[in-house]
Amino acid sequence: MGIFLSLRFNIDYLTQLAGAGATVVNVEQYGRIVHENAMRRELINLGQAVIDSAYIEDLDNPVSTQIEMAEQKLFNMATTGDIGRDVTPIASALKDALTEVEIAYKADGKLSGLTTGLADLDKSISGMHKSNLLIIAGRPAMGKTALAMNIAFNAANAIFTGRANSQYKGAVAFFSLEMGASELAGRVLSSQARISGTAMRDGSLTDEDFLKMTQFSDAIGRIPLFIDDTPGMSVPMIRTRVRRLARKYGGIALVVIDYLQLLTSPGGKNKDNRVQELSEITRGLKMLAKEFNVPVIALSQLSRSVESRDDKRPQLSDLRESGSIEQDADIVMFTYREEYYLQNRDPSQRLSNTTTAGMVETWQKRYEHAKGKADIIIGKNRHGRTDTVHVAFLAEFSLFDNLVDGAANRGPDFISDNPPTHSDMSVGMDATPIDINEIPDDIDI
Repeated sequence: MGIFLSLRFNIDYLTQLAGAGATVVNVEQYGRIVHENAMRRELINLGQAVIDSAYIEDLDNPVSTQIEMAEQKLFNMATTGDIGRDVTPIASALKDALTEVEIAYKADGKLSGLTTGLADLDKSISGMHKSNLLIIAGRPAMGKTALAMNIAFNAANAIFTGRANSQYKGAVAFFSLEMGASELAGRVLSSQARISGTAMRDGSLTDEDFLKMTQFSDAIGRIPLFIDDTPGMSVPMIRTRVRRLARKYGGIALVVIDYLQLLTSPGGKNKDNRVQELSEITRGLKMLAKEFNVPVIALSQLSRSVESRDDKRPQLSDLRESGSIEQDADIVMFTYREEYYLQNRDPSQRLSNTTTAGMVETWQKRYEHAKGKADIIIGKNRHGRTDTVHVAFLAEFSLFDNLVDGAANRGPDFISDNPPTHSDMSVGMDATPIDINEIPDDIDI
């Protein structure tokens, strides 16, 4: 009898187990339940880790850093399965490549990337492309910030007016670790209204100028361009703020950072090894570009070795503090203004008596040729050729502009009225560069 009851119990138990088992029909739902419970456990662990971290007072791990790290972890949890990548079959990769080629083909002469607003530069690099890291480097007074702000404004303006490639939507973010937001906004206003930045600072404006500024300010204020001038930012901080902007404004089209050497590592890691720290920062910026699938522009200083050469044109080896900038970047551009180096080297001002009339005449021709112009030297282009692009530079307005028959004469696109003109907009002769070999050896350049 006892054996029978035991057997009967075992049969009932086995029947119960068989009835409770998962079936193939509901496997997707069961998998979803397992995944959701796993996410709950991760969320509990994350919450506990945030609480434990908040109790510890650590100068190397301030509250702001803890918040950024917690937000990053929460974001990673929310996008689990989206940003994780597996190996890609060549067929899928080819399909994506053909899609990009098709977009460029259907553009019918237009840009497949996001415009810089400078026609010759766009033609040379085909615009700014998603997931690319672009470096703009130069010595002080070469116009790095002005060029970056011009590009950021032109891109945001193209998005606002519907002239940009339809793939690029949302906000343009400009992170300035050097200049204040009001200074940068003043530069934008000066460049678009064609009112001298000096006059704006010292208040020597006419009533007409002030009215024009007001009108342009209202128009510029509608552009989806956002400036963050928080000092001492790190790449995780920038990532957090980019994410917030993307959620709020329906995406991010372009990120600009001014400038690379002022970025810090989170928690002060590797601060004693600046080269290693900068290498981590550039890798972080490239990862930022890929994570959000947007072009990222970062400005960089150049070493002083440029000043010790007779030929002041920068090259890749002049990038300051790290070769990783050159390695991680998809495009490296240098700003160069020959006018800057020539303006204070008039041979007629020498104290010695070695100056001849021919030397002065040659210098004058060269200076007039370089006046109001700049070169954007593309030292590296992972997707195309290197090149030198000649543009106009109107220092009075902090404006890089297109050269049209050797002169800058483009009005702002977002104003419906006739674009304003200015008597100082002309930059002289054609854009053909002067051969340095034409200058006599005894001229001090």
